[in-house]
Amino acid sequence: MSPEAQNNLDRVLAKASGSASTNLLPEQVRSWTLLQIDPDSPEYVVGAFEISGSLSIPVLQQSITATEGRADILRSVFKDYLGVPLRVVRSTTRIALEVVDADGQSDDELEELLQTTAGSEISARFIPDQQPLMRAVLVTQRDRNMLLVKASKLVADFRSIEL
Repeated sequence: MSPEAQNNLDRVLAKASGSASTNLLPEQVRSWTLLQIDPDSPEYVVGAFEISGSLSIPVLQQSITATEGRADILRSVFKDYLGVPLRVVRSTTRIALEVVDADGQSDDELEELLQTTAGSEISARFIPDQQPLMRAVLVTQRDRNMLLVKASKLVADFRSIEL
């Protein structure tokens, strides 16, 4: 463990020994603590979904917006208040749908684009006290679409990402 990671671990453990309470679930406390120790830790879930046929991108964006409006967890940020992790629900957020047009690319080029896009998403960090803690990328090619969804484990788990 690097000296910086050890210092972060010592700080988090010292704060955790206090008597303050949190409004997070145990799994969220675990993820939040790991992110405090190592901001680059892989505390996220990823889903990839192939959508065949015609797809209306504005309708997909409206669906994402409607979901975040109903699910307060998707409008949440996670703050450190004197060493205690707290979930704060915002009234609004905007999970943008990034669209990558792959029309005209061969199957090999499409595969490379998907790998590059997924790699880029996986390496991108979430910052717990900033929104949104979920991202979506749609790679389109004629009537083939691949939707990549990445969410922080603070707001999703493997089961919920598939819903």
